[in-house]
Amino acid sequence: MTESRLLDIRVAMGGLFGLVITFLITIGVLHVVLHGDTGTFFRYLGIGLLLSAFGVGFYRKWARDRETE
Repeated sequence: MTESRLLDIRVAMGGLFGLVITFLITIGVLHVVLHGDTGTFFRYLGIGLLLSAFGVGFYRKWARDRETE
């Protein structure tokens, strides 16, 4: 796989990752603003952090597998 193709994949993965995390945190903030419910914010924040951990782990595994090919 060419280097530019790998860069495109990394950028796309990073963009999708950022979009999902931003979406979850935005939903949590909206719940706090509209309903004053901080529990919902922390739930969405926790889900975002959990997804972040999985996303970083999967990305590292993918990058390590790409280096060995």
